[in-house]
Amino acid sequence: MFTLKQKQNNNFLLKLKLTHKTKGMKIFCIGRNYTEHVHELNNEMPQNPVVFCKPLTALLLRGQPFYYPDFSTDIHYEGELVIQICKNGKNVEPRFAHLYYDKITVGIDFTARDLQTELKNKGLPWEIAKGFNGSAPLGQFIPISRGTATQRRYCV
Repeated sequence: MFTLKQKQNNNFLLKLKLTHKTKGMKIFCIGRNYTEHVHELNNEMPQNPVVFCKPLTALLLRGQPFYYPDFSTDIHYEGELVIQICKNGKNVEPRFAHLYYDKITVGIDFTARDLQTELKNKGLPWEIAKGFNGSAPLGQFIPISRGTATQRRYCV
């Protein structure tokens, strides 16, 4: 339940599936979507974005403190644009995508880089390095202004 819009240099906009309440919320993240970061980590740029999930326990809301996890000595962070998806959709045409999200905020994606590298090198799933408790602080969502019909058509 996310929408991707390809930008210059194969970068993709990040869209997360969020409901108005945390109960039943799903968090979808898009990885390897920033070209410079892909090269910085010596990764390959995929043809399609890497999709992974974060559990609800990863959320930090309302200014809760972040605690450095004891299982890592190398925590990295990235600023994220977070979009609240307001209704379900499937195969949504880009010209209608703006109808499926209604709020925006900023977030931080914390990664236990040492653990992620170790797991990737072994060919194992690395979601634990991205989805540990408190690894996804979010700001307060604010409504997205829709503007005129003409503006909406070109703002997707």
